Amino acid sequence: MADHAVGIPFAKEGIPFIAAPAGVTLLAGWLGWPVLAFLGAGATLFSAWFFRNPARVVPQGQNLIIAPGDGKVIAIEEEFAATVLERAQYQAHDLFECVQRPHQPDAL
Repeated sequence: MADHAVGIPFAKEGIPFIAAPAGVTLLAGWLGWPVLAFLGAGATLFSAWFFRNPARVVPQGQNLIIAPGDGKVIAIEEEFAATVLERAQYQAHDLFECVQRPHQPDAL
């Protein structure tokens, strides 16, 4: 996909957030501080998990509404908005982002 960095399984914006705790981990390990190295390794793994950017499989078909941000579409409703200048009718979309599997798109 276009947003998946070639050869890098992480979002490029997250690389500094992964590199910083990785550097702390390496420095703490080199200095012989096992507790800080262990905590740094945990922070590095969490950052890598948080900023992962897997290849996505987008559902194909007609009349699908795909949730942006890998969320789940939970409602589509017709709404009526009264404004000062005009009255407009639009669709409201409610989305839910699943914490356990945030990079798996759902279709309605």
